[in-house]
Amino acid sequence: YELSGDKIFLDKAVEVQNGLNKAFDKTQSGLPISEINPVTGQGDLPGWTGRNLILAEVASNVLEFSKLTQLTKNPVYSRLAERVINHLDQLPMN
Repeated sequence: YELSGDKIFLDKAVEVQNGLNKAFDKTQSGLPISEINPVTGQGDLPGWTGRNLILAEVASNVLEFSKLTQLTKNPVYSRLAERVINHLDQLPMN
């Protein structure tokens, strides 16, 4: 959408993101799981990571959600991003 300005890409981003929002309700921390069925909401943490989240994946969501809020004026996406930021801010710095 950013490159073309074609609204179809923004509409599709919103559609995909609305399905992925369910991923945030699957962990106690509020961080999103990486494997989610956007239709059913069924999902889990990936086995190949030892059932751990990948920081880069979680953190990139913050950028994407913040931008989607800017483009759509829908604060739900930035609220999900804030949950990630707040959780990461509380982790020990060792």
